[in-house]
Amino acid sequence: MIIRKLNEEEYSQAIDFKIYSFNEEVAGTVSNPLIKEKELNLILDWINSAEKYNDIRLLYGAFDNEKFMGFAGASIAENIDSENGIELNYLFVKEEYRGQGISLKLINKLLSEFIPRDFKELIVYNYNISPSNQYYRKLGGKVKNQTSDFDGKLLIDIFSFDARKLNEILQEMILDRYSI
Repeated sequence: MIIRKLNEEEYSQAIDFKIYSFNEEVAGTVSNPLIKEKELNLILDWINSAEKYNDIRLLYGAFDNEKFMGFAGASIAENIDSENGIELNYLFVKEEYRGQGISLKLINKLLSEFIPRDFKELIVYNYNISPSNQYYRKLGGKVKNQTSDFDGKLLIDIFSFDARKLNEILQEMILDRYSI
């Protein structure tokens, strides 16, 4: 498995998978509002406007040879969420590749880019009803706040992690359970 930055051609695959994953994320409680062209333009604008907003925005993908397995993205968190934080903006792993440490390795890779720049906290917005919510709890995330989406229909937990501590935990988990 290789983890590397996504290129522009691969953004389309990432968006296809994000759209596909939406129903799992919200447990089918709301209809899927995601439109590929709009989402693709959003991610391109997100990446391309990083410098304009004095931000760091990274997208990494996991690949088995050239087969796309999943992706993750992070940026500098908004000050309202963390004075010195990173926000995990994307984390999606295809179902057939789950349980292989891919998400651990993707998060670890992103943290390794931000921690040397002295970022201290990782922030994750996650639908409360999403199966991934338990994943973040298992990794030691603490819900520091909540908000809602879709006119209050879906509760969103805002998780906080000590970035260095999480990075150490991820490295141990990867070494103990998965070959790098």
